[in-house]
Amino acid sequence: MALSTPAFSLSQDATHVFVDVRPAEDADLSSLGSPRAVAEGVTFGLIWGQSYLPLVLPHAVHANPTCLLDEEGRKARIALRKVQPGLQWADLDALQPQILPEASAADEPMTAAGDGSQPQAPESVAREMLAQAVGRENAARGQRGQGRIIELDAAPVDGEEDKPSGSDVSLLRSPRVPTSLATQVHEAPREEADADSDVEWAHRHAIAEDRENAAFDEGWYLDNHVDENQEILELLDWKPRLVDQAAPSAGEEGALRPEHLLLVELLFAAAYEARTTQGEATVESGWTIASLCRSLVVSALPRADTTLAQTLRASYRRALVRPLYRSWRLCDQAAQDVAHVLQGGRSSAAQHLDSVADMLREGADAALPLYARDTVEPLSRWLQHHPDASDARLAQLASQYLAAQAAQTKRSVGGDWDLEELEQAAQAVLDEEAGMQQ
Repeated sequence: MALSTPAFSLSQDATHVFVDVRPAEDADLSSLGSPRAVAEGVTFGLIWGQSYLPLVLPHAVHANPTCLLDEEGRKARIALRKVQPGLQWADLDALQPQILPEASAADEPMTAAGDGSQPQAPESVAREMLAQAVGRENAARGQRGQGRIIELDAAPVDGEEDKPSGSDVSLLRSPRVPTSLATQVHEAPREEADADSDVEWAHRHAIAEDRENAAFDEGWYLDNHVDENQEILELLDWKPRLVDQAAPSAGEEGALRPEHLLLVELLFAAAYEARTTQGEATVESGWTIASLCRSLVVSALPRADTTLAQTLRASYRRALVRPLYRSWRLCDQAAQDVAHVLQGGRSSAAQHLDSVADMLREGADAALPLYARDTVEPLSRWLQHHPDASDARLAQLASQYLAAQAAQTKRSVGGDWDLEELEQAAQAVLDEEAGMQQ
């Protein structure tokens, strides 16, 4: 069901901004539950019953707002603590509901000064906030025996009014894997309250980059490159079961969304795992898929400025340092498999993504079910219902993906690994041995 915007007003004193919210006059007070508010930087969101109020504030506030109800339960007051006490905010009465800040707001400081955190990208904050608010309300409604709410009022896909709206991003977030969790696969713990700033995101990917560099094994790579026992050749010859391809759209290519990039990253991991097991999943399959997804193991999903080239590069690097078989040719073939899955349309991609979720849920490592819960399952819901995941759009994504793959080079992926030099040296040794045998 769609959420409505409640009546609201704003006021302030020297240290706080107050948001007063009233539900609809005919609202059933017994079913409203408690208001659930989240705030960070300049973004604020509140869910109360079937009402949702998102605001983009003119200045930053601290997280963890205080929420009070009047005796009748007809009015909620949310107190937001100003990052800059004493600053009087102008034109509070002109604020209108708004989910995401304008692009020009990206340079504004977003987090509380002096709390040790870094500035956070406004769109990321807003989406993270929305996920928190909707997730908390859905959990509370479940405890009360009520159905889940569906976010906002986006138009349904293909006339399917009974399905989640196209903007349903509830709970799609980077995996929350706390430091206290015993895990072998996760590389950068993330607590529930950790921020998602640009600096933090870059730091997490730098951790992954360093660990990949440390894990690269020249001998392992060369053994798989030479393929003396033709094991890699056998994996390359294996034919996966693929859904019939959908007809590509003749329209212009749409914009890439972070969800598209996360989707191809997961599909690549699944394709590589399927190649190495020839389609026979094992108890280790979930671990293999997770270890091939940098976004999962460092809890830092693709962002609006992430490119397909960056996503593919990370996929190739993971495949060359983590699994049993570490082959550039296998990487290329897995990328081709991803394109085939995307060309099969929404049902094809959804089938593979559901299999990924199943393998993660069944995995032995404690982080794997969290990957499924926080990231893969919500992405699957997005894939099944969002207009940017239509058959035509996924066919376009397949073309974009193949173009990015064609531009990949061993130097751009491996850098100091010197993959081409290693292969040339190995070939020289093979040629010399062949000459000696003649």
